[in-house]
Order: sequence, then structure tokens, then C-alpha cells
Amino acid sequence: MDNFKAVPLPSSFLHTPDGKAEGLLGEYYNNTDYSGKPTFTRVDKGIDFDWAGESKTLGITLDERAFSYYDPAKHVWVIERGQYIVYAAASSRDLRLNTTVTLK
Repeated sequence: MDNFKAVPLPSSFLHTPDGKAEGLLGEYYNNTDYSGKPTFTRVDKGIDFDWAGESKTLGITLDERAFSYYDPAKHVWVIERGQYIVYAAASSRDLRLNTTVTLK
């Protein structure tokens, strides 16, 4: 995997849900539960997010649901309070960043 080179994924591998267009349909919402109609939609003709060494700063909002799991015995979503380590990674073998989050 050390010599892995990402290559663009051509649009011929991707199709919109209705099958009428090549590409990947992106739907963008102005809320965290994806309710209602998307605020913005677009079709990307291919996936090629290689920024050639350029760095990007981004933030990700994680609400309590991001730390929950479904308990099938109780038929409910459970959130356990305590500390979690959140990782940002290029792959499962390349963990680049981490931070500790405490749910009270």
C-alpha cells in the first residue's frame, strides 16, 4: 500500500440514481439530519480530489448521534458518556490526526 497511487474515477463508472446521467450525484443540505430538500445539488463527472500537495483546512461537526450505537436488545440508540478518540486518516493504516472528545 505504500506505493499506492490514487487515480481519477471516470464518469463511465458512475451513474445518477435515475440512470440518466454519468457522474456522481451530490446533494448538500443546510442541516445535520438531511431532512427536507437539498439546498444544492450537482453531478460530478468524475472523482478526482487530488489537490497536488495543497493543504485544506476543514471542520467536521460531530453531534451526539455520531457517537451512538443501536442496541437491538433494547430497540434504542444508546450514547455512552465518556472519552472518545476521534481519528482523521488517509487510510486505515495511515492515521494522521487525532483528538479526544468528552461526552458529558
